Amino acid sequence: MQIGILPLSNHHGETAFHATLSGAGVTPENNRGIWYQNSGALNLAVRSGDPAPGLGAGVAFADFGDPAFNNARHLAFRGVLTGTGVDASTNESVWSNASGALSLVAREGDSAPDVPAGVLFGGFRGTNLYDAILRGNGDAAFVSELTGAGVTPQNDAALWAQRNGVLGLVAREGDAAPGTSAGTLFSDGLAGDFLPYMNDMGLLAFKGSLTGPGVGTANDEGFWAMHSDGSMHLLFREGDVLEVRPGDFRTLAFTNYSPRAPTGGQDGRQRILNNYGELAFTANFTDGSQAVLVFTIPEPATAALMALAWIGLVRRPQSHGRPAARLRRGIGFIKVSQYPCSDALSFPRRRESRDFPIMLAPRLRGGDGSGIAS
Repeated sequence: MQIGILPLSNHHGETAFHATLSGAGVTPENNRGIWYQNSGALNLAVRSGDPAPGLGAGVAFADFGDPAFNNARHLAFRGVLTGTGVDASTNESVWSNASGALSLVAREGDSAPDVPAGVLFGGFRGTNLYDAILRGNGDAAFVSELTGAGVTPQNDAALWAQRNGVLGLVAREGDAAPGTSAGTLFSDGLAGDFLPYMNDMGLLAFKGSLTGPGVGTANDEGFWAMHSDGSMHLLFREGDVLEVRPGDFRTLAFTNYSPRAPTGGQDGRQRILNNYGELAFTANFTDGSQAVLVFTIPEPATAALMALAWIGLVRRPQSHGRPAARLRRGIGFIKVSQYPCSDALSFPRRRESRDFPIMLAPRLRGGDGSGIAS
């Protein structure tokens, strides 16, 4: 058995992985599978050559991506199909067993939800190293290409997520980007676009690049959050001015997020977004300085009020002197640490001063408040 490159472990100490088999009776048609542990026992979840549930006689699995795995022992993964009626335009798919049985989430060539009629799922692009991600309740998120009616290179990529098992559109290339001026659209020009991060409270955050009037290299990236009620808000954008200390204003030039930390930590991966809605990332400023920021994302009702307040702060930063700990940007508080780094970090505990928070260690609190991060 040859193990895949990304075995995962949940909070029970159980693992899930993709592997290749060899030995008696093994052929190229049945030599791949996904395994997971349940109370210490290793179980086969699915194997190449197995019938693909619900897709009709003669349709089988041919290959798999590395799985996502949570504390409830739910799995989600990308599957490659073969068999009757399957060709290069219908052979990719996303699967989950969160409902209790292995079932199809999305398939290449099928109609996509929340888009015009005739728009179809294309291939499913892995979120950098991961094909699909999974939150604690079994909801999955993934990125796909699009094909079909009206699809062009300017609108052929999208981010999707389940909410309570129902799949919906989060963001699509070519759509208007919330929180930006008229004519500003999501673009797909940068690697890692639509890379999602989820926690167990129904919050999803993602990075996107922009195109449109007035958009250039100094302001063509942003970060958005979608809440469990479906509302979406811009968190911050290149070109925003942040007060990192009282009276010390710096312009955001570039932000960096770990592609290895897309979920809330249940599946053994690192986390940059915990169950408190705290998002950790590295910020580069136009003066060449760097900082690690923790952005706390509040509830949607608070977010709407804070967004109005922030418009004035961005345009007239010299008109107020509140420290960065009190700076409100769209839907959160900005907090600054002076740890130089090349990737986003997370923080387990912090000591608060009256005016300015001091970060003590480069990890985020665990979603349960325990300070656990990996």
